[in-house]
Amino acid sequence: MPSYVVLAAETKREEAARFIRAREDPAFAKMVRVRQLGPEQSENQRRIRLQVDAVRTKIEQLEEHMLGLKDQLAKEKLGRASLKCVKLLFSSCEPLANSELTCP
Repeated sequence: MPSYVVLAAETKREEAARFIRAREDPAFAKMVRVRQLGPEQSENQRRIRLQVDAVRTKIEQLEEHMLGLKDQLAKEKLGRASLKCVKLLFSSCEPLANSELTCP
């Protein structure tokens, strides 16, 4: 399991333990409320998360586009190679065809 998943699970477990303790201990509940973000910071956090999501989406789109371009390039290279083979074939057959035409 990736380390970030384990870290996220641990963080959630600790957060749940804090909420349980806050429900039982009023002094701890007051301390937890003070640690929460204010409205401005909360709005900044929301805006930043939206921007991060937009960037991730754009990165995924760019990766898909890059894969498409790589596939297209590979197909073009294959096409060129086969055209090269055809050209080589015709160039090797041309002298043979000319010699048969000129023979009596």
